[in-house]
Amino acid sequence: MPLLELRDVHKIYRTGRVEVHALKGIDIAVHRSDFIAIVGPSGSGKTTLLNIMGCIDLPTSGRVILERHEIHTKSPKELALLRRNYFGFIFQSFNLIPVLTVYENVELAINLKVKLPKSERRKRVMAILEAVGLADEHDRKPLELSGGQQQRVAIARALVQEPEFVIADEPTANLDSKTGAEIVELMRKLNEEKGVTFVFSTHDPLIMDMAHQVIRLRDGRIVES
Repeated sequence: MPLLELRDVHKIYRTGRVEVHALKGIDIAVHRSDFIAIVGPSGSGKTTLLNIMGCIDLPTSGRVILERHEIHTKSPKELALLRRNYFGFIFQSFNLIPVLTVYENVELAINLKVKLPKSERRKRVMAILEAVGLADEHDRKPLELSGGQQQRVAIARALVQEPEFVIADEPTANLDSKTGAEIVELMRKLNEEKGVTFVFSTHDPLIMDMAHQVIRLRDGRIVES
């Protein structure tokens, strides 16, 4: 049984009389421990697709099924609980909280999901910051960091809660090649050793090479899988 399934999903955005058909009949099945790359040119629908897969947005028509949950039937509160319980998100725009330190941004992801003793929280946060190369920057604020460092904080925040499913929008786009390769290796290790499911939108050949499946989008349609 798939962890997540999309059946004939369409997404239409309307602004006044303007209508944009962002997704056109998408069918995808994601199973546990999948490592999937979604690729395609700008405007092909990649981010829209990720938002629907991650219960951030709802389809205009079609079905999205997360295990036994029919997403289109859920209230905003129920969708928020599904996001908290299932997903870790890596956003292209980072979405860090500027008044919090690196440590606090990452720790917050744990606090929103589970109650852990302070010593256990610190151990887990510092371990993931060490893994992304930011342990020495833990007390700095996001605006004191480079774009690449902020991306690594966003990655640490997504992974620290040990989610079942990580949705990653261009996770290596702001990283140099060496750091990008290290981050991809960390995610591959989590996938293989802990069964974490990953779905990426990406232009990174390294992620595409490691992916179990590459899904190519063009103009809101799957053209190759």
